Amino acid sequence: MAGMAVLMEFGSDGITLARVAQVLGVTAAAVRQRFGSKRGLLVEMARRRIDQTELRFATARAAFTSPLEALYQAFTAELDQIGAPPQVANAFSAYTDNIGDADMRAAFATELGVMERHIGELLREAADAGELSGPVTPALVSTVLAAAEGTMLVWALVPRGELKARVREAVAVVLGLD
Repeated sequence: MAGMAVLMEFGSDGITLARVAQVLGVTAAAVRQRFGSKRGLLVEMARRRIDQTELRFATARAAFTSPLEALYQAFTAELDQIGAPPQVANAFSAYTDNIGDADMRAAFATELGVMERHIGELLREAADAGELSGPVTPALVSTVLAAAEGTMLVWALVPRGELKARVREAVAVVLGLD
């Protein structure tokens, strides 16, 4: 989506309907008609992230027979598109700059719920397949999510090593697989 390209380049504060229109090759009036305002665009982007998250996990499941490999892939699939630390930080700005907006917060919470559901399913499948030992608890699921997302955020601030490898390592450490 054009909005995501603008978000990664300019951050949440730098998104304008005119910039999105330029990426799309349409007028700002056309974008305003579709979304109403910058807030409308950001809310729609947040809502679309829910479907994108579902698709990302489904794609990873289809590509890997190992539940843990599918989990790693689901966390890192988007990172090829993001790339540099400023882009990662700008992507996170959608969350940090808009958490006070009730509609945005609801979309973010739904997206995180989708992620936790898929993480839990994959971890239970990994345990059943013998890839993981120990119980799969809600706390473990939340911690795996926090490790992956937190690693991305820290890497945006202090980029050491390759991001995909760092995310994979963080999740493996949480799961006791390092």
